Amino acid sequence: FGFGAKTDANALFSLKRDGSGHFDGSLSAGVLKTAVTNPSNDPHAQLVNGPFGSNGGQIAVVCSYSWGYIQSSRAHRYTAGSGTNSVTVNLYRTIGTGAETLVQTATFSGPTVIENSTDPDTQSTCTQTIDGSFTYTDQAATSQLRTYRAVIALTIQPTTQTLRPGASGSADPDQYGQRLTIITTE
Repeated sequence: FGFGAKTDANALFSLKRDGSGHFDGSLSAGVLKTAVTNPSNDPHAQLVNGPFGSNGGQIAVVCSYSWGYIQSSRAHRYTAGSGTNSVTVNLYRTIGTGAETLVQTATFSGPTVIENSTDPDTQSTCTQTIDGSFTYTDQAATSQLRTYRAVIALTIQPTTQTLRPGASGSADPDQYGQRLTIITTE
């Protein structure tokens, strides 16, 4: 395949009867992506993305975090203590066999929403959440293997349960979820 006379000298691509071939064009690698998620319920969770190859271009690294804790009960009321719900996310990068380097830190916070009911047939609830994300642009122009590691430190605002006057019973099972994600695009 090529332009003009179909000879080995001017072919862009050729295959011969003996199985050998020739390519004289150019290749485009397109977009390189990686994505990993850690759904564990750990206040000090970590996540490693890599090592993976690079074409030597700019890499966008999106790190996101989502956390939620829901308590509910028909027999209890909830009270929030002092402090806040917050998470600090540290993003580290390693290029090739080099040392790991802290490249970005972000802190996110979220509310504690308490709805106490006086109706014995209606649940009181305590909902705590944190959601956030950031993008780090890695401009190290190298094709060496890369690894990104995210580490969190979660702080939860304390809450207490007290029995409602005249109520009996126990609280419903707590609902808890956490997700730490790193997505890279080159």
